[in-house]
Amino acid sequence: MPRPDDHTYWESVHNTHLGGRAFILATGPSLTQLDISPLADEFTVGVNHLRRYQGLSFHPNAWAACEYDDLYKIADDLVDLPEPKWFAHPVWHTYNPINPSFNPDDTWVWIHTDSHMNFAGDEEKWKGKIDLLGLGDVFWRVAVGHSPVLEPAIPVLAWMGFREIYLLGVDHTPDNHAYAADGKRNQRIEAATKALASMVPELEAHGVVVRNCSPGSRAPVPYVDLEEVIGVPR
Repeated sequence: MPRPDDHTYWESVHNTHLGGRAFILATGPSLTQLDISPLADEFTVGVNHLRRYQGLSFHPNAWAACEYDDLYKIADDLVDLPEPKWFAHPVWHTYNPINPSFNPDDTWVWIHTDSHMNFAGDEEKWKGKIDLLGLGDVFWRVAVGHSPVLEPAIPVLAWMGFREIYLLGVDHTPDNHAYAADGKRNQRIEAATKALASMVPELEAHGVVVRNCSPGSRAPVPYVDLEEVIGVPR
């Protein structure tokens, strides 16, 4: 690892959507409050177990994951889909104890270990690595949250040239936990909250605007109503 094809892929998508907008679809319960069907005509990224969401009437343009402990369950959800699948983590397991015949390397594009992204937030580990996505040292010092929204979806969309990124279903429980695929609380998200608060101004310094379209979300990102956004065609 990494495979040569992964390097080729990242080079091939650089600035392919320069100036465009994209939507990240997370799995928080606020997603059920929204009509996301108009997003079928937009560039969207689904994260983790989004395919299980009953209101999804279209396939996102790409999928993202970062927690390798849960990767095989996510990969099994998506194995029959042709869209690109992005994975960011310095550790990669090729053996699946649940289904040994399935190798997620066959369908996922890995952000290689030479990149800052795989050691985001840990300056000592990414010293000497490549700033593959060109976001600068300040960005990578804070961009760690163990969330596929933060790693890799937001940085990769910036790498692809998108200048407007909208977050949907980015919620957390009243006691500051994320939501798991079954709607129950998952891990605490102080790291993700801190990372978002630091990432947004750094992205804006690079000309990338991030906005939150998740009703009721307490994520530290300026809120904008989804209907207002999609009412302005691109």
